[in-house]
Amino acid sequence: YRFANLMPGTYYLAAGPGRDETRILPGAEKPKTGYPCVYYPGVPDLASASPLQVAAGQHAEADFSMAAGPVYHVSGSVAGYAPQQGVGFQFLSQSGDDLSLPIRFNMESGRFDVDSVPSGSYVVKAFSQAGPDQPVRGEAHLNVAAANVENLHLILGLAMPIPVVVRMESRASSNQGPGTEGIQAAPIAVRLISTDPTTSESYSTAVRGSGGANSVVLQNVEPGKYSVDLIPRGSWYVQSAQYGQTNLLNDDLVVASAGQSYPMEIVLRDDGASLTGTVKTPEGPYAEATVVVVPEPASKVAAKVAYAFAENGFTFNGLAPGEYLIYAFDYAEGIEYSNPDVLQTYASQAAHVTLSASQKTQVALDLIRTGDGD
Repeated sequence: YRFANLMPGTYYLAAGPGRDETRILPGAEKPKTGYPCVYYPGVPDLASASPLQVAAGQHAEADFSMAAGPVYHVSGSVAGYAPQQGVGFQFLSQSGDDLSLPIRFNMESGRFDVDSVPSGSYVVKAFSQAGPDQPVRGEAHLNVAAANVENLHLILGLAMPIPVVVRMESRASSNQGPGTEGIQAAPIAVRLISTDPTTSESYSTAVRGSGGANSVVLQNVEPGKYSVDLIPRGSWYVQSAQYGQTNLLNDDLVVASAGQSYPMEIVLRDDGASLTGTVKTPEGPYAEATVVVVPEPASKVAAKVAYAFAENGFTFNGLAPGEYLIYAFDYAEGIEYSNPDVLQTYASQAAHVTLSASQKTQVALDLIRTGDGD
């Protein structure tokens, strides 16, 4: 195998069964052996895998050693799909990888069959449509251990939409917008990042309403636990974000499989602070730096990043009032800005600032040397 034109960065590598596998067997005989999904350097799950660091211009090699093992048959039924509507399937490992196993489905009976399933834990997902713009889904968890699995049952149900209600508080007016009904363009984008690798991410969409106004909604959200990424537009910042009793600036979002759901309520303001500054470095005015602004204490608000030459400096606008740590890295490609434990290593070299509404502040930063660019 060969992967060409990869961007520099960190990668995980996996090999496993695929849909294109062709095998000649006598009569109706089913495969008795096959190859499981294996992660480099030969471990069964992503948590145990070794990352591969690929630098610009580098040619890396990663060899696998795979041994065939016994495989099994999984069968079951699907209920809840509309007549004449197809049903799609995914067969996922616990690490969230699609095994691409061929799944046979009978529309009339609702039965499905999967051959050549290695031992392990899996999630089977089924998708269909109850009508226009009405997706239905269902899933089941199973453990395959030295025996076939029969009578797995999936019940399809409507995927949950989460409306996003936005209130905009502007310093230019004493009026507060009632929500997204009066907004011509969606003022914020929302992304839900699942903590379960078998659950897909969800992205907000702008839905055209009466009078040409847009509302914001998260559609087809699967049950599970999510980290919420809030991305306001223009000069707005997120003052608060709530889902039921959950403060989304501090805690993860939990979407239940059944029961009461809530709208996501977000308050935006446009009286953010401005932060400008320079980076002190002996390399001269053309030295490059990556400047990272992180709320303190850590919250769900994403860090802001700017790339600058020491001579030109940097500017951040629309910062929410509060305390921040400001980092200037010489080489920051491999640093996880969203991970407080990673940034804690460099916290003693960061600058600390406290910002109030509409404040304009300047700061001079010392360059933090990570050593990764050597």
